[in-house]
Amino acid sequence: MIAITVFNGLYCSAHQVVEEMMHATGYRLVTDQEVIADAAKLSGMDEDVLAGVFPSEKYAAKSRSSYNGEAVGWLRLAMAYKLSERRNLIFHGYSALLLPPKMQHVLRVCLVSEIKERMLEGARAGECPEQELRDHIFANDLARANWVMTHTDSTDPWDECLYDLVLPVASQSARQSACRVMELLCKVAAQNGDSSRESLDDFLLSAKVQVNISHWGNCVSVTAKGDSISLSFNEHEKTLSEVNRDLCDLVSGLDGVKSVYVCIDRLYNQADVHCMPRRRPPSRNRANSSSGGGAFDLSLCESSGRRREDFALAARVHAVLARDGYPISVYADDGAISLAIMSHATMLQVVARKLCSLVSRIDGVKNVEVGLVQTYHKTPAYSGLRQRMASRILLEDDRKFPLSLPECLRTRDHISIAVYDGETVLSDNNERKPEIVLLDADLPGLDGIEAVRRVRLNNPEAKLLVISDRERDDYMNMGVSAYLHKPVTAAVLGDAIRGAAAGTLYSSV
Repeated sequence: MIAITVFNGLYCSAHQVVEEMMHATGYRLVTDQEVIADAAKLSGMDEDVLAGVFPSEKYAAKSRSSYNGEAVGWLRLAMAYKLSERRNLIFHGYSALLLPPKMQHVLRVCLVSEIKERMLEGARAGECPEQELRDHIFANDLARANWVMTHTDSTDPWDECLYDLVLPVASQSARQSACRVMELLCKVAAQNGDSSRESLDDFLLSAKVQVNISHWGNCVSVTAKGDSISLSFNEHEKTLSEVNRDLCDLVSGLDGVKSVYVCIDRLYNQADVHCMPRRRPPSRNRANSSSGGGAFDLSLCESSGRRREDFALAARVHAVLARDGYPISVYADDGAISLAIMSHATMLQVVARKLCSLVSRIDGVKNVEVGLVQTYHKTPAYSGLRQRMASRILLEDDRKFPLSLPECLRTRDHISIAVYDGETVLSDNNERKPEIVLLDADLPGLDGIEAVRRVRLNNPEAKLLVISDRERDDYMNMGVSAYLHKPVTAAVLGDAIRGAAAGTLYSSV
């Protein structure tokens, strides 16, 4: 099984190309809406809430601080279950970037064009006034860039490092674009003879873990390798926000507590105190508890002038937080509780213990590790810098998108493969001399037998693989190396290519 993901820019003929890809590969299309519907059934969440995770042009210029980790976890789990069905699928849309970047047996395709070509396509579509078209495209691109920045290290939604193939669709027809995808699928299928489930199983387990720690989903990323789970705190500000929520949940239900205020102490971490308010100095009548874990001496209340009730309430709150080990100092003032987080490192240790305890109870998990990503301590200035970099990239009017293949598929010793359909058979200029030709012989306006003759004439030395619904013997009698009956799976395709390279005949019916 090799899944295909498609991410595209606005006005890049994406739907036409995807339709041609479906025809050429026999793959089934999975849209964002289908992923949302499956995630809603799994989670019980409202579809509108899940759909709200995906970008909107309205919020393109804003950082996605409201990014919903729980919803994304369920969306990933829905995709993992779809992939586990072992079907050949094309994921088209924002969900294409939810699959792990290092996941095997995934062919990642980006459809984009130069801005002048996109503006011509947009003018033909007539969806907005021509004088507003450039701003409309930029806003949509920036929304996609924010989505890319949320899930990758890149600031460029069209960065070739994110994909196996970046297709400049305006330079060729939708059918020819589909042929380029099919060529890459052939190469990947030929290289991946053993259909391993390991990366899929890892993805499925990591998605299950993520939805089980949804309370901390905004600040923790999850990866799996075998039965080992790695949890990484991905952003300081998100982590503090989740700790804030956890502390409020622990304290707000206690008798006598009317409100909860959380801040950080001066000693917390000088580099990070911008994220939350510093501790407010307690007023004279405010009860104070230390965070050292010792018992409170209520006899001190009268001599210090503090209200006995406030001191007792602070002691109860401190006892609750001490059970979890939070490094917190507590202040009480007539039922208003102020909590000051005193140690960054200790706070992370507390959260890590909670997460490890929760994750270790999940079926299939034997080992849990916790760490920080390299950009954990990034400041708001860092996010602003990425946003400005993305804007500069997207505003380039003269940017080109040359067709290129990933390095792993450009090696000298790899088999050269070409995919032909009706258009490419008729327009081939004989410049390419592939070792193997894959021909879709069910061509509108061109007889399949005649197409085989033309390919033979132009590439007499090539091994010819034919995909068709026509009778097998019609083609095998013409000396083709393989006959593949539609629809063709990636596994069958890989076997046929390797067989042709080895000089053996292959037939699938």
